[in-house]
Amino acid sequence: MKSKILFTVFILIFLMGVMPTVSAKDIIVGYGSGSDYTIQEAIDNAEAGDVILIKPGTYFENINVSKTGLTIKPETSGVVIQPTDNSNETVTISESGVTLTGLNIYGDVLVSLWAFDRSFEYQNDNPTYVTNNVIENGGIRVGSESSSVTISGNRVSGNGIDVSCCGSYNAIVNNEVSNSVTGISVYDERYMPPIRGNKISNCSVGIHVSGVTYDVINNEITNCGKGIVAGETGGATLIGNKITYCTDCGVEAIGYLGINYNNYFNNTVNVKIDEYSNIKGWNTTLTSGTNIIGGPYIGGNYWAKPDGTGFSQTAIDANGDGIADSAYVIDENNIDYLPLTAKYNSVPPASDFKANVTSGAAPLVVLFTDTSTGGSPTSWLWDFGDGITSKHAMNATHTFTKPGNYTISLTVENAAGNSTATKPNYIVVTDFTDLNVPIANYSSNVTKGYAPLTVQFYDLSRNAVSRVWDFNNDGIPDSSEPNPVYVYTAPGTYFVNLTIYNAKGVSSKGTTITVLESSPSSDSNSNSDSNSNSDGNSGESKKSGGSSRGGGGGGGGSPEPARNVDVKELSQVRVVSGNSVKFDFPKNATCVVYVSFD
Repeated sequence: MKSKILFTVFILIFLMGVMPTVSAKDIIVGYGSGSDYTIQEAIDNAEAGDVILIKPGTYFENINVSKTGLTIKPETSGVVIQPTDNSNETVTISESGVTLTGLNIYGDVLVSLWAFDRSFEYQNDNPTYVTNNVIENGGIRVGSESSSVTISGNRVSGNGIDVSCCGSYNAIVNNEVSNSVTGISVYDERYMPPIRGNKISNCSVGIHVSGVTYDVINNEITNCGKGIVAGETGGATLIGNKITYCTDCGVEAIGYLGINYNNYFNNTVNVKIDEYSNIKGWNTTLTSGTNIIGGPYIGGNYWAKPDGTGFSQTAIDANGDGIADSAYVIDENNIDYLPLTAKYNSVPPASDFKANVTSGAAPLVVLFTDTSTGGSPTSWLWDFGDGITSKHAMNATHTFTKPGNYTISLTVENAAGNSTATKPNYIVVTDFTDLNVPIANYSSNVTKGYAPLTVQFYDLSRNAVSRVWDFNNDGIPDSSEPNPVYVYTAPGTYFVNLTIYNAKGVSSKGTTITVLESSPSSDSNSNSDSNSNSDGNSGESKKSGGSSRGGGGGGGGSPEPARNVDVKELSQVRVVSGNSVKFDFPKNATCVVYVSFD
């Protein structure tokens, strides 16, 4: 009994010390909200930490977000922003620490954070997020000397994604870019995470990097003029990319290329090499592991041509290990000594797939996983039933933005043949007219930091009966707890997905966690960036003994490890400075009935 009372008192002291200063609030914008705010008026009247919730509708505004710590997002879905002045950006973010998410935007989004009194350290401590937006007839631009901007999960057409010079820790991950002059352009950035997981199509240039050297990993580029341009100064290291059906070339090496391996090339001209380029190599050391075409070894690259005459398509592989018996000579200075081949496939694949969710409210994020049997596929073609397809993606994440029933098909192929699996009305997407539908939402105590990074997640969803957390987007459930803790041990950018369920359907939400390489001068969570919940949280728990250290899933903001807690009860009340507050515990989980203070 003593340990339980002491534990409750500790939480009370913590709350009294910090919670009364919380004043963050939700500001509702739009038709029928009882407010005459435009989005810009809401921003001008907001304070740091406020959430601008926009009701469905079309808004004609040019918006300038000049206050730190704001989150701007739709209340449900169906928010469209169009500029009144087409000569200016539709949305300008001119202060750090802003989150812009879930909107349909016509025109450009400009993130310009540099100011005389705004250091890199300030920007890194107040990261900016442009995530899960649909941007048409425009693009996303990051101005010079702007840092810690995460561009993730957006669908962009028109002007692509452009990051100017001299910033640091800007991340470009898991976006879809189409119909632009350059899909992704990055110049002279410092400490940039890998450009990873983007899908680019129908652009003059897929990815153009220069100034310094970047890691370009696991991107899909198709139907462009040039897939990747590396140079004019600086360059890239290419790993795990799929570059197909580009009319000029797959890769143009003007400057530097590192050791490039496990890429899939299928273009009439796969590589153009400038006379002044510097290229380290086209294969890594042969190691066991599934390569980009499903073979058993990782070594070099897969060299194909659309007409079927590519080296990897015709090379001899006598022992069937997926590595050609001879090297692929690009020129006398550029040789892939371990080129991949698909000749080990003796039987065609039998197509099949599954989805992590099959129903839910729009926008619904679905992870599709290839479960084909038979021979190992070397190419994949997904048709999501909404006019969007994805080539050469073994597993694909797709966002359904409109209500409806969607028929999904997957065509898989290898050297022995192909097959197609079709599932009619497999994905059912609903709208938000039913107030009982689940609405996924969550926050975390940090979104960036040094490895090993411990992250506490908080489920803020509505109408959740059960939930599944996927902390690294591998489709494997990691937790079903409401407020789990996860430790990221390796550097990288991780996509976190929460899926909630009830009898009305399913809802998902995803964001990213950025894990930096450990710094000798920093501890595991130094320079981390926090997303704090605007509600007050109090928890009372009964401990089962053991250490009180660690970040566990006790009650509310408690740091008590989950293994030390027998029972818990969470009470949430908005806390405003100067007002009294009372946290009630009506479930009789312990003898504590309420906690109150002024």
